[in-house]
Amino acid sequence: MDRHVRVYADMRRVALLDEGGDHVCVVTEPVAVTTCGRLTPLRLSAVAHLRPGHSAAERPHPATERADLTGPR
Repeated sequence: MDRHVRVYADMRRVALLDEGGDHVCVVTEPVAVTTCGRLTPLRLSAVAHLRPGHSAAERPHPATERADLTGPR
């Protein structure tokens, strides 16, 4: 259990951006944050070895309905 997350943050959504790709950007701000125990921050050096599952240019074909911003056809 020592490796599990020990922080809970209650977040308020400030903005949402969906440009039709396979990711959505959500901007939030913390409303309340609580911890239980010592917190060790996650550093970039600890995850630098990770590689993305696909390139940024890769898109699903055909595009999903969720990403279709043109409306019904």
